[in-house]
Amino acid sequence: MRTRRLSLAFAILPLALYAYACSSSDSSDDPNVIDEDAGDGQDAANEASTTDANEDTGGDGATPDAGDAGDAGDAGAGDAGDAGDAGDAGDAGVDPSCVGNPLTADGQTPAGGYDVPAAEVTELPINGLNLATSFFDGPQWVDAYGGALIFSQLYSAPPAVYRVPAAGGAATVVRSASTNTLAIGNAATATDLLTTFAGAAPGIAKTTLATGAAGTTQAIGGSTNPNDLVVSGTNNIYFTDPQYQSDPAGVTGLYRVSPAGVVTSIETFNANAVNRLNGIALTDDDSTLYVSNTDALRIRKYAVAAAGTVTLTTANFITTLAPPDGLAVDKAGNIWVAEASAGDANSGRVEVYDKAGQLLGQIVFADQRPTGVAFGGADDKTVFITAEDGIFKYTTRCAGVR
Repeated sequence: MRTRRLSLAFAILPLALYAYACSSSDSSDDPNVIDEDAGDGQDAANEASTTDANEDTGGDGATPDAGDAGDAGDAGAGDAGDAGDAGDAGDAGVDPSCVGNPLTADGQTPAGGYDVPAAEVTELPINGLNLATSFFDGPQWVDAYGGALIFSQLYSAPPAVYRVPAAGGAATVVRSASTNTLAIGNAATATDLLTTFAGAAPGIAKTTLATGAAGTTQAIGGSTNPNDLVVSGTNNIYFTDPQYQSDPAGVTGLYRVSPAGVVTSIETFNANAVNRLNGIALTDDDSTLYVSNTDALRIRKYAVAAAGTVTLTTANFITTLAPPDGLAVDKAGNIWVAEASAGDANSGRVEVYDKAGQLLGQIVFADQRPTGVAFGGADDKTVFITAEDGIFKYTTRCAGVR
C-alpha cells in the first residue's frame, strides 16, 4: 500500500474479500496470462512459471545463501566498509540511512541474517475492539487525521476499516463493510482511501479522507474476492484476488485498474491451491511490482512500464520461510514480507530481503501470525505490522514507500 500525491481519476464502491491475508472481464483459463501489450512478457511468464520450484531463477535471489546473506557486498548493499561511509552515500545521492541493512545500526548483516530483538517491537494498544476475536489486515499510514494508521478488521466488532494514532488508542471507524462483506486491503492517494471489499459486494471502494464521505465502488469485472492493492503515482491500481472467500475457489490472479477505470487481468491461474497471489507492493519509482504467492512460498517480480502495463520478470524471485502475505518496500528497495506460519501454528515473522533477493533478517513473532506491513509515522521510518489479533510497530533506519 502506498500514499501518492495524485488523486484517482475515477470513482469506486464497497465490496468483500478475505480472511487470511493481506478475474477480470478479461480473465483467461490459461494459467499464466500476461496481457496489455506485454509482448514477449507472455513467453517470460510461461517460462518462469514452469521453472522448478527449487531452481534459482532470481540470480541467487530465489534461495538466499546464509553465507552470502552476511556479505553486505553480495547482498547488493555495497562493501561493508562503504556501508557506513555517509560521504560516499551522499556523493551517490543516496540517503545514508538507507545504505546497508535497515535492521542494524551499522548497516551490516551477520551471517544468516539479523534477528530483531523482541524488546525493539512494541504492541499498539487498540481500544474498543475485542482482540480475542479480531483479524487485522490492510495496514496503511495516512497523513489525514493528524497522521493515523488505517487497518481493516475482518470479522468482529463489526467488520470495518478503522484508524488509530501512531501510538495506538481508541479505534475509530473510517468505513463500515456491508452485510456479508469483508474489508481487507487498503491503499491511499493524497485525498482518498481505497479499500478492497470481498464477499457479497466485491469491489474497490473510495473514501474521502478529509470528510469520511463514502464514494462509489469501482467495478472489478470477473474478480470476486479482491484482497490487497497498491496505487501508483499515475493512478493505476493493481490488486490481487486469491479467492479465499470462495468455496470452491474460482480463477485467482493479478489485475490492473487503469486511471480510466478499465479492469484488465495481468496474470490468472486455475491451479488455485498452488498459485494464490496475495500481498502486493510497488517500488518508490513505480518500476517494479512485487506480489506474494502464498501457497508456493514465493515472491513474484514484475516490470511496470511507464504506461502502467505489467510484465512478469521472475516467478520465483524470493523463496520465503513461511507462507507470505502482505508486502512493503522501503526507499532502498528492500522488501518486507509478513508471513504466518503454516498450519495451525500461532506464530510467524516479517522477513526482510534486499532488492537482489538476499535475506537481511527477520522480526519473529512467537505467538502472532502477521498479515500485513506498512511504513508510516512522522518520518516514514516506523514499520507497522498487523497480525491476526494485534498491531505492532518497529523503528527502522530507512524510510519506507507509501
